[in-house]
Amino acid sequence: MSLLRYRNLLRHLVLKDIKLKYRNSSLGFLWSLANPILMIMVYTFAFKFIMKSSVHNFTLFLLAGMLPWNFFAASAQGSTSAVLDNAALIRKQVFPLEVLPVSTVLFNLFLFLMALLVLLPVGFLVFGLAPSWSLAAFPAVLILQVLFTVGVSLFLSTATAFFRDVRHLTEVVLLMLFWLTPVVYDFKSIPKPYDTLVFYLNPMTAFTLGYQDALFRQSWPSSRVMLTAAGYAGLALLVGCANFWKYKSDFAEIV
Repeated sequence: MSLLRYRNLLRHLVLKDIKLKYRNSSLGFLWSLANPILMIMVYTFAFKFIMKSSVHNFTLFLLAGMLPWNFFAASAQGSTSAVLDNAALIRKQVFPLEVLPVSTVLFNLFLFLMALLVLLPVGFLVFGLAPSWSLAAFPAVLILQVLFTVGVSLFLSTATAFFRDVRHLTEVVLLMLFWLTPVVYDFKSIPKPYDTLVFYLNPMTAFTLGYQDALFRQSWPSSRVMLTAAGYAGLALLVGCANFWKYKSDFAEIV
């Protein structure tokens, strides 16, 4: 409820981040496309032409997994500084502090959706594919990932306020988690029983498979994928909110 009451502040923080990101930049939003495009080109060359991946339309496969991963990773990493970088604001103003990490998530969500709106139609045109009814599953997967990412961001912003090393630890964990998530390789290529471990112990696997089904495989995500994604979203939001609300009253003294 407090986030709804302060939605104007939330919108202002997101717009501020967008303006700062593109300030004094002649290409503006195009720079946000440069990173995913270059990464997709590099991974396509490495995995398709060198390692001979058997995934058909590999570039589109990468697109369906890379953009959601970038949204999560950027939000998680950015949340580690959401409280620390706003110390002066926290000490002087009275407002719901959860606005700070949530605005970081919404800023990266904006970049994700803009990149997807530009790159996905291009991918369909290049590979001669038509939009499928499975696209209707995209909003459901997106909502679950946003809730999961908000929960993780609330937890990380709280932890970093007390332990500065969390920021560096997050970088290491995200790098490890990326290679344990089927973004650049097909989930079916993981041998048993490791596929079960990767699916249930890595929260990003279910979200990635959901996006790949909706955008790449053009099929509705399985109930196992959606239920696992929903479970992780609920758990992350519960833990993140509980920790943030428990310790946010101490932020002004420790940052």
